[in-house]
Amino acid sequence: MKFLCLHGTGTNSQVFEIQTAALRHELNGSHTYEFVEGTIPAEIAPEILSIFPANGGYYNYFSPSDASVCLQSLMLFKAYVEKEGPFDIVLGFSGGCAAVMTLLLYYHQNNLKIPFRGAVFFSAGLPASPSALTSGSVDLLTRLPEGKEIAIPSAHFWGAEEIWPVGEGEVGWSESVSRMFKAEGVGMREEWVHGGGHEVPGARMRGDLVMCVKGIRRVIWGVLEGIGRVSTSTNFEGLIGYEPYSRTPL
Repeated sequence: MKFLCLHGTGTNSQVFEIQTAALRHELNGSHTYEFVEGTIPAEIAPEILSIFPANGGYYNYFSPSDASVCLQSLMLFKAYVEKEGPFDIVLGFSGGCAAVMTLLLYYHQNNLKIPFRGAVFFSAGLPASPSALTSGSVDLLTRLPEGKEIAIPSAHFWGAEEIWPVGEGEVGWSESVSRMFKAEGVGMREEWVHGGGHEVPGARMRGDLVMCVKGIRRVIWGVLEGIGRVSTSTNFEGLIGYEPYSRTPL
């Protein structure tokens, strides 16, 4: 599988490589990973301030207060994916998920073929409405109309200790994004709530890491089944279990 990887808000590709190191090691398989960096300078994310230097060069993909900048970034992201792809699965964290989801909605709402066969989101941020961006406003979406969910295999992970800016009785952002994907079918809309906060589970969260890996493998299975590489009679663990690990350099 070829993964496209997008980092979180106020971080960078190097940080995301470190954050996902244990995850990628556990996935093994003959997968490759391409990390794409945001272009909008940003302050360092609070959750990594104690680990990385404050002046290390951190970025966002979108500017939440400027529709024209968001739209320009969306078109640049679209051009990158179409030039450098195809990619099998997109892997995002936090603001990277919001950027990916906005792009997916752009394709979905314009009846275009979605450029990814699967998606894996950690602590997803809310996407912007692509149509609203073209009209000059940044409108964050918390749901899609019933029956309009995105029909690709997906996995969604978030922390039980995350603090979400939502009203009483409302679900968190990650769960809202998860519900924008179709749930029926092999590898369709896998979910796991881990014991941490706004983070990608690493080696110190062994049990949660294993559950995330299982969810991602089911997405891989769903992708392979969707392109006719497997059938329901194929041995799942034998097909995408532990093989030599590799990835593409930056």
